[in-house]
This record gives sequence, structure tokens and C-alpha cells, in this order.
Amino acid sequence: ESTTANPGTPPQKQQQQATRGRTLPPASGSTLNGGAASSLGSRASANGSGQSQREGAELLLNVQRAGWGQMDELLDRLNQTTDDRLLAKLRKNFRIRASELIAELSTSHLDRGRHMLLSLRRLGAKPSAPTPWRPDGASVAAAAGGGEAELARWECPVKAFEDRITQLAYRNVHDLATLMRCHTVTSDLVQRGIIKPKVHAAIVTCLLRWIEREPIQLFRRHAESLVELVAVEPTVLPQLRRRLGRRAGQAFHGKGQFAGFAQLVFQLEALGLPVVDDEPGNEVLDHPTASMMPPLQLGLLQTLRSMLRDWPVDRLADELTGPALDLLCCRKGLKEEATSNISVRISEELNAIRDKVLARAEPVRVQIVLLAYGRFLCATAGAAGGKVSGNGRGLVDLAEPLRMHLLASQETLGSLGFCTASVTPGAKELPPEYLGRKVELYERLGDLWKMVAQVMQLLGDDDESAVARTLLEPLQPVRAP
Repeated sequence: ESTTANPGTPPQKQQQQATRGRTLPPASGSTLNGGAASSLGSRASANGSGQSQREGAELLLNVQRAGWGQMDELLDRLNQTTDDRLLAKLRKNFRIRASELIAELSTSHLDRGRHMLLSLRRLGAKPSAPTPWRPDGASVAAAAGGGEAELARWECPVKAFEDRITQLAYRNVHDLATLMRCHTVTSDLVQRGIIKPKVHAAIVTCLLRWIEREPIQLFRRHAESLVELVAVEPTVLPQLRRRLGRRAGQAFHGKGQFAGFAQLVFQLEALGLPVVDDEPGNEVLDHPTASMMPPLQLGLLQTLRSMLRDWPVDRLADELTGPALDLLCCRKGLKEEATSNISVRISEELNAIRDKVLARAEPVRVQIVLLAYGRFLCATAGAAGGKVSGNGRGLVDLAEPLRMHLLASQETLGSLGFCTASVTPGAKELPPEYLGRKVELYERLGDLWKMVAQVMQLLGDDDESAVARTLLEPLQPVRAP
């Protein structure tokens, strides 16, 4: 290509045309190597940043989808994260996910929520410099929630746990096992300072409500649980004593209810719960005797008085047996008052049977009442091992004139022998109105005189029992003629 300039071209343009076709000199070796290194470094930095972002995005997605099985592993990975911007996002999403899982806890998985709060607290309580889980000045509860002072329930695991466990307690207020699990978890977390004390107080209120309102029949089924509960919660025992004392003073309408209540009291006592006695200063005044008694003992005494006043003797014979009589003998003061009231009823009942005989009441019915009277007298006199007490035994202590009258021969009006002979075929005490009922009267005659002999042995001394059996022997026919 010709380099000759056109004579009419300006000088500047001629110079540009002259240098347009020239080749630039090659750059030095150091300049080329430095540019290549800078390009490779920027490309490697971009690749590393992209990989870190992908890993962070993957970790963030795993946090949002995590279940209970992955939370511990994710906590460890979050604790190793050094990127502050990524850690802030992960911390917030982990906190929200933990709150979501805790808000759906069931009663059988409360330990999972407890473990989660303890894990968060452990991560936020390092002795080194403040961590993203626990900034300077943050409370323990805020640390467990992620280090934020004010968080909504859906983004704070502590608040979510407090709401959830309270909800479960009130929803299962009739389930003692669930309430005890809630009590165990909240007691531990309150001692560690993670949840508010009022949450634990709400659980205790539910437990006291269970003792106050649930049917007394459930107490025998949960006796061992009640013992465990009293060992960890001191407010339960006073409430239990008050409930039992109030129930003891109420009427027992159903058959066997009083005996079942006595078995419950003995079961609790055998397991180590002192429910019969109470703390000094908690005694209640018994107005008829002007004496102070523990609430349960006073309730039992009031119920016994009501039974002796209202129940027929056949029901007394059926109900006041075994554990019921043992309960009345379990304390000295209670036994003394029970003995006094039972002895009065025994004397009055014999007079009532005498009046039936004199009024020529239905003889078979008189025999049935006599048998029930004998069973009641023998059961009460044989209570506490039949221990001699004054002029009687067990829970029967008659004044000497009354005892001698009861054990007198059939010739003494109103004695047990007289009443029995009045419904015995062949006896001279048999009223003429009963002569046409001899066949029916023979059916229970053997049991009737066995009862009389047993009463004589219980209430009389050896000489009186021998004389009584000798006098009554001719009046004990073996079979109907």
C-alpha cells in the first residue's frame, strides 16, 4: 500500500494516514502476565462467591423445610456459619421454623420442645464474645428465642412453647398423666429461667383443679401418680386433704361407697401420704363434743352419725364391715367418738326390736332384723381385733346396766334372749299371734341362735357366756318337727 500523501491533504490528516498501517510494538512480558493473573483471580472469586451463595440458599431451604429430626444438625451448621448476612437470614428462618414445630407439639412430644429450647440456650450462652444467638444484654428467654427482645409468637420459640403447653394443659384438664408431664417440663424450664413462672403456675392450677373437681373414684386408680405429684409439688397435699375431708363429710348413697372410700384412704396412707392427720393448726371444731379434730376425721365422724341416725340396721350390717370399721379405729380420738355413737345405736335398736315384738309385727321380718342386728353388733364388737374396751369390745362399749340387760335371760323383757325367744317356735315367749307361722320361723332359727351365742361370747365374760348358753340350750331346736 502506498504511503505517499496526497498533496492537498492537511498535515494532521497526513500524519494519521501515515501511522494507520503501522503495527504496534509488542508489550513487555511483565505487563502481560500481570493482566492475566488479575483476570483469573476475579473469575475465581466470582466462582467462590457463587458456590457460597448456592450453599447458603440450600441451607436456607433446608431450614424452612426441616422437621424435628433435622433441627439439631441444622443448629450445628448454623453455629459454624461465618457470613453475617447469611447468618441473619438463617437465624430468623430457623427461629420461625422452630416456632412452627413447637406450636404443633402433642402431649407425648413435649420433651422435643424442651430439648429445642435448651439447645437454643446452649448455643446462645457461649462464654466468648457475643454470638448472633445472644447479644449483649439480652435475657435468657430472648436468647432462646434468637436474641430478639420483642418477638411475635410465630417467630419466638419461647412464646410459642408457653402458649402451646398452656393450651395443652387446659385442653387436657381431666387427664392427670398429661398434666403431670406438663408440670415436669415447665418445672425444669422455669428453674433454668427459660420460660415465665406464670406458665408453671397455670399448670399447677390445673393440677389443683383436677384434685378439686374430678370424681373421687379416680383417686384409687391414680394413687401412685398422686404420691409422685406430692413429692414434687408441695401444694398438692393440702388440697388433697381438704378434698378427702370434704368428701368424708358427705353422704354415701351407693352400696359399698363408704368401704371404697376407706380403701382409698388406706391405700394413700400405705403409699406414704399422711391424709388422715393434718398439720397443726388446721383442726376443725366438732360442735357436739367441743373438740378439735383434723378435717378428714371430723368428716368421717359426721358421716357415721348420719348413717347411724338414718340407715336401717340391715344396711349398717352390710356397709360397716372390714375397711370401713378399720378406718373408724385408725385414730384414738376418732375411735372413742365412733364407739360412743355406735353403742347408743345398738342399745336403741334392741329397744326398737322389742317394740316390734310387742306390737306383734310380722315375725319373719323380726327374725331378719334380729339377724342383721346380730351381724352389726358382732362386726362392731369385733373391730380392731375385738380388743376389750370398758364394758365391751372393739367399737361397742355399753354401760354396765345396758350390757347386763342385753345379756339377760329370755325372761327379762327387752333382752336379746327375750326378742329371740319371741320368734322361736316352742318357746313360751312366742306370742299366740305367731303360732300360725311356725313353719316359716323354723327356716332361720339355727342362724338366729348362733348369732345369740356369738354375742354372748363377745360381750360377756366366761362365766356369763357359759350360764347364758346353758339357759338357752333348750330353746335351740335343731330342725322343724
